[in-house]
Amino acid sequence: FCYCKSITSPCNPRTTMDPTGQQVQRRDADIPPLLSLFVNGAKNFAKKNKTITGSYFLGLFLLLFATGFKVTDDMRVAYDSKLNQIDDTSKQAAWTKLRRAEERHYHSKGFFSCDANCQNAKRELDAARYSYDTQVRAENDAVSDAKAEPAERTS
Repeated sequence: FCYCKSITSPCNPRTTMDPTGQQVQRRDADIPPLLSLFVNGAKNFAKKNKTITGSYFLGLFLLLFATGFKVTDDMRVAYDSKLNQIDDTSKQAAWTKLRRAEERHYHSKGFFSCDANCQNAKRELDAARYSYDTQVRAENDAVSDAKAEPAERTS
């Protein structure tokens, strides 16, 4: 039930009329503002955990202002030429062979058993997986060598 003096203003229990006749919003003293609770909690945490807070702000500072190392044109050209030597077609062929072997094995196996056809498909799948893993390992080694070469040249 509302006891508003004005018919034109909506009735809100948090508003009252001041002596000049204008509506004034009341503030509940019992409910502290959430922002001050958050700020006080953050201050207390920072005071209790100085090393965590300091390392957090150091990390933020480094992320914002550290620029890293400049890559020279010679280093970039050497890296790009090493990456261009990687053979992607053999890896793609191994991937295709692996997917076909997985599909053949999936369709040949039974619900509870694996007959001779299924065993052959499983061996084919294992060989295809080994071939693909070998190609991926070779590519990763080439990328690793390309990344390590400029560091070896500068030292």
